[in-house]
Amino acid sequence: MHKQQIIIYPEFSADGLGSAWAAWEFLGDGAYYKPYRYNDPLPEFESGAEVFVLGCGIPLRILFDGAIQAERIVVIESQSHYEAKYLEQLKAQPVPHNITFIIDSSRSACVMAWEFFNHTKTPLLLEMIQDHNQGRFSIETSSFVVSALNNRLPIEITEFGGISAGELRAEGKALNEQTRRIASRLMKARHVVCLGEVVGMAINAPPAFANDLGLMLSMEKGSFGMTYHFNGERNAWLCSLRSNGSVNVGLLAEKFGGGGNDRASGFSVALEKFVGLIGTKL
Repeated sequence: MHKQQIIIYPEFSADGLGSAWAAWEFLGDGAYYKPYRYNDPLPEFESGAEVFVLGCGIPLRILFDGAIQAERIVVIESQSHYEAKYLEQLKAQPVPHNITFIIDSSRSACVMAWEFFNHTKTPLLLEMIQDHNQGRFSIETSSFVVSALNNRLPIEITEFGGISAGELRAEGKALNEQTRRIASRLMKARHVVCLGEVVGMAINAPPAFANDLGLMLSMEKGSFGMTYHFNGERNAWLCSLRSNGSVNVGLLAEKFGGGGNDRASGFSVALEKFVGLIGTKL
């Protein structure tokens, strides 16, 4: 009997899509591909399944519960604080023998997934996603490519490999120019915010501006920049944090139940608690 294979990847994310495609290139249509939203339950799977969790930041307690039913769970993770959580949990109780963690905050999940499944040279499009997500910008046009890719989401996993980087560059350049013009106007509504003991700048803005506005805000204050918007489907405020390197926003988001990496992270706040958070007096 064929063993069920489940691929779990972040929904509406270029890194998540790239991770799922890396698995699909190796496993093909024989596996089941399940998009995931942070803090949702683990997708259902058969007893004895092989489960691959690609850059989702799923809480350990959920993974440990899943390990009871799965034959094997492989977790590929790039969030820097995730390793600290894992080590802390290891001290508290043994990690199930059938869970393997592959954690590297210096790389994106899509690149790690490609190397795990394929063992060949990493495709340029995945390298560009990593370059952008890690805030390196060593590939000159990576910001254009990732902007265009995010704008096209959702995209079928099977279509990812056929996307032209050249088309994305041209499309993303125009998008970025327009986004930055609008972001400059939105900056007039910025305000000071305090998360715990860390002071930064924030603004109410659509998620499409999280990166540009977040970085602009972080550079102005020399701290973190936060954009936030209300999500009616989840009945919560979604907050995105960005940093130019002066503050580890992954650790900051973790304090509010979220996660991410050193330079980009996020968390959600229940409707009734949001005013208290934003209204913090400094």
